[in-house]
Amino acid sequence: MRQWEPEVWGGLDLFGSSPDITADADAPDAEESDADADSNALSNAKEVVFDTRPLGLRLCPAKQGDLGAIIEHCSPQAALAGVQPGSILLTVNSQNVETVPTEEIQSCLESAQIPVTLALKPTLHLPQAKRMKSRPKDPVTICTARCRGSYRAVHAALEHIGWKAVASDNREASVVWLEHADSAEGLAPVQTVSRIDAFLQLCRKAPLAKCLSPWMEELPDAFSFFPETWVLPRDATELEAAMTRAKATYIAKPSAGCQGQGIILARRWSDLLDIMKRSKPVGEASAISEYVVQRYISRPFLLDGLKFDMRIYAVVTSVVPLRAYLFKEGLARFCTVPYQPPKDANLQDVCMHLTNFAVNKRSKEFKTTEGLEQHDEGSKRSVSSVFWQLERSHGTTADEMWHRIAELTANTLMAIRPGLVEYYAQAQQLHRPQNRPRLHPAAPKGFQIIGLDVLLDSQLQPKLLELNANASLSVMQPDVAAVEPEPACPLDASHDASPPAGAAEDLPASPSTPAGSGLCAARSLSAERTDPEDQGGEHCLQQTAATAVNAVASDRAAVMARLEDKLQDLSLGDLLQVEAHTNALLTNDAVVNVSAEGAPTLTEPAASHVMDSSTDASTSPAPAALQSAVSSREPQSSSIYTPRPTNSPTCSTARSSADCVVHASTGRVGAMDRRRSISMRSRRRLGMTRRPSKEDRQEKPKEKKKMVTSPLDLEIKKELIAQTLLLARPAPQSKVLKLRNQWYGEAAPDPQELEPLPLDDNGDLVTSSGRAAASDYPAVRPDAPGRCPAMEPLDFGELVAPDVVNYAKAHLALYRLWARSCGPGQSTLGQVPMEKLMDRRGFVGPGRPFADKIHVQLWLTRKWRDYAAGSFGVDFQQFVQVAGCLGNMLANGGAAPATDAAEQTESNILLRGVVDFINHDGQ
Repeated sequence: MRQWEPEVWGGLDLFGSSPDITADADAPDAEESDADADSNALSNAKEVVFDTRPLGLRLCPAKQGDLGAIIEHCSPQAALAGVQPGSILLTVNSQNVETVPTEEIQSCLESAQIPVTLALKPTLHLPQAKRMKSRPKDPVTICTARCRGSYRAVHAALEHIGWKAVASDNREASVVWLEHADSAEGLAPVQTVSRIDAFLQLCRKAPLAKCLSPWMEELPDAFSFFPETWVLPRDATELEAAMTRAKATYIAKPSAGCQGQGIILARRWSDLLDIMKRSKPVGEASAISEYVVQRYISRPFLLDGLKFDMRIYAVVTSVVPLRAYLFKEGLARFCTVPYQPPKDANLQDVCMHLTNFAVNKRSKEFKTTEGLEQHDEGSKRSVSSVFWQLERSHGTTADEMWHRIAELTANTLMAIRPGLVEYYAQAQQLHRPQNRPRLHPAAPKGFQIIGLDVLLDSQLQPKLLELNANASLSVMQPDVAAVEPEPACPLDASHDASPPAGAAEDLPASPSTPAGSGLCAARSLSAERTDPEDQGGEHCLQQTAATAVNAVASDRAAVMARLEDKLQDLSLGDLLQVEAHTNALLTNDAVVNVSAEGAPTLTEPAASHVMDSSTDASTSPAPAALQSAVSSREPQSSSIYTPRPTNSPTCSTARSSADCVVHASTGRVGAMDRRRSISMRSRRRLGMTRRPSKEDRQEKPKEKKKMVTSPLDLEIKKELIAQTLLLARPAPQSKVLKLRNQWYGEAAPDPQELEPLPLDDNGDLVTSSGRAAASDYPAVRPDAPGRCPAMEPLDFGELVAPDVVNYAKAHLALYRLWARSCGPGQSTLGQVPMEKLMDRRGFVGPGRPFADKIHVQLWLTRKWRDYAAGSFGVDFQQFVQVAGCLGNMLANGGAAPATDAAEQTESNILLRGVVDFINHDGQ
């Protein structure tokens, strides 16, 4: 700490000559360390200059011992100067006051000469939702029985706004909190749910890419926020050509993946061949998953030399009409390894390239957030602190950044709106009438919290990485102070002559252990230093069995945890072999012989010691972790896998699971297990498992981190949930019970007559013949944005490109036309109604695209063969393609079908043809 220089405080010695605030001159190292910390803090500070009095600041302590200062209250004059309540006071006239008593700082500010310059560190400034008036006799109730990781944040939000939580699975609560694929069956329109069905499908990576990629071709400037994307296997040819033309880095993700699982960085097409073979289009019975491949953003904007992205939250309360709100705070998630441009040597460093919290929380470099005053530090920070740093370093204000993100969010939501409409149209033929997904007011009022992962490039332009319909609302972070190092596993050790530290402690040393016993064999196998990959799979299984024996003998938690890690990657056949090896060792059925090559093998036990394969599992001496792993892999039916009766019950000479596993009912050798083993080897080659490399096995032992509550996550997510609930404006419990009984009473409308999309883009009810009347629907419940100061309504008319808005409106009008043409109770459109529709809309006649009905029938027969796949009628998605073709004919000047042989691209059909078809008035 530097010595105080009173002369810079306006010429007055405000601090006197007290030696207590003078740093020790004999501690230069501490001085340099404090100076570095001061410069790091001041780089994020905000300077405020006061030229007049009074300053109007009231302070409170920032640290224990009444040291430092936080702005507790500021006058309007101070607020105009840029002071925010909650800001931390760092310096006064360039003098550090972080360790000065608070009362002394307050008195100095009141008497300091003008001008006074303050360096303030902005705190987390999040507008708070107002607590609702207490209604103990008729509260708003929230069913939280289905909360998962969001439990803490949801309950903190309910306590904040004063609503009542219901722990039981109560379907009559005002709000029913649902997550993932939880069903909303049995809920009335007067109730509120925390999800909207269609987003779970459309927010996956492949459907999102299919919605946005056509707009990237049509409007490259408006949709420059989305990286160039290919969907495998659909776009394999285009991707291979792109990777061949230019040397760049690509990132491949499974369409339904999460938490960084299954992500691969590739620079050559050959790196993606295994993915290409495994990926299948959606709809095939053998489909594993679609994969999305994006051009990797190799020049991201860095802070402190680290790559980061931002989790931005948007709340959607209606699909038709589209209403959404942007939450003006979020979380910036940082990598834990300094960033370097991608190259072959660092592609496997996930903590350098992936910003996922689930990946980086395991890193020893992860930095936690201890309090809200540290919201601009650590591996997870507030978005507002990032924008503040950008404003100071690059001059781009926070308002400019939020406007760019609002444009990105609005264009994305409007681009996927047609996909949401198609979901509800298709769902009518996939579900029973009472279970069909619908929108309010034909169903409960829903809201969807969407997490947008946004990355800033080197030009500070936001790039959308993906959408998350199940955005994590967990508030946990690793507790760095409670790290418990786990001993290194001998099986993962390198070829070192000396045993690893702690290896001798796996089994208790006992002079009474007989020289040929199973415990002695386990000790020999555990101490073996050969590489499992060089010795073969049987050697790995024997050493895993030795670890199981160690777990039984030593009863240590670390050994048991290591055993569980080893068992999770084994197939069923391998688990059965390990169990047989373990039983043999524990029952002294085997001894160890070391061959000339140094590989230990198990000899055949005596006949009197052989365990019968029909022995009950409960009598097996194997540890519980191994027994549970075996039982969890077995199919849940009467047919089970049992070891094949052989001369050697331990199967010591057999590696293949087919030699050890047989199906009890059919006698068929375990082909499923062989497929699992092949799949696991493929996953390891692709880097999709956590199997360590040789270099990783030479590193320090893994560390298990206890999870604790993150104050930053809790504050942001609590306020997000609280304001989202207030935005939905749920009804109190008494009103819910009354209207719910009416909805399910004798006068309830027929579910089959309810319109899945009952409102139009103006918010008016849509009625048609054969459908429920307007009086059958309850009143539409509006949003309450006035209660939510941190929620900014998205103005789609202002933020979204006009072509995108026009297509979304035309697509909805096309749905209404298709639904009327299908008729009541029908979900497909036949050729005869389609022919009548074309006639009514002016496509048939002299000077029209079709001269007569014969040409129409021939054209429809060809299109039905292409789109309907032999079915009688076309569903809505297929009808969109047909209408797009007709619209393109009109755009070509009414060309005859014979000259329309050249098919338009999919993007042209969807984006231009549909609009032309709807705008055609038949004249």
